[in-house]
Amino acid sequence: MNIVRSLRKISADIWGLSRIVGLSATTMWLAAMLKNLPEIYRSGNLQIADRALGSGPFQVTYSDEVNFRVAGPGAFSGIREMYVRDTYLRGGRLEIDDGDIVVDLGANIGNFTNLALAHGPRVKVIAVEPSHALLRSMKASLALNDGFAERVSVVKAFLGHASRMELALSKDPRYAGTSWMTEEELLEAATVIYFEGLGATAKGGGR
Repeated sequence: MNIVRSLRKISADIWGLSRIVGLSATTMWLAAMLKNLPEIYRSGNLQIADRALGSGPFQVTYSDEVNFRVAGPGAFSGIREMYVRDTYLRGGRLEIDDGDIVVDLGANIGNFTNLALAHGPRVKVIAVEPSHALLRSMKASLALNDGFAERVSVVKAFLGHASRMELALSKDPRYAGTSWMTEEELLEAATVIYFEGLGATAKGGGR
């Protein structure tokens, strides 16, 4: 029964990928999956095939009106999980209208930020991400799309009060210098961005 369910999921992924990234990228993904099938079967993880396609860039056709490009480490896994399986917008349950301000918590390499911005030229995004490397990847991905970077305000911070895990992460070079921002401070920053535009990058409040 698990095998049948897995095959159905893979078939749905293949169909969805062909629609969203095209036949060429889908064929390469399918070839990578077949090549690594024993390891994928043992681990139960299709990200092995995703990684074989590299960091892109990949052209995405989410719908007739929503088209953009993404790149970065793990970009193809994000495409498959977020766009093909529609884990965020859920077939329209979460709507993004032109002119909305969207907050992307844990923006990672910017797959959701790019998706949101592609919904209209007046959409703005507040992208919250504490990792230096992921922020660099996100900015590179945004730069693939004309006008996207200008509509994003980056908040380089951990959100919420400092936990023991976050205190430990702050000593990691990947997060060095990252501060904490409370939910109230994020809302305040969003209000400033709403009224003053995206002329400056928002920063987390230090403690």
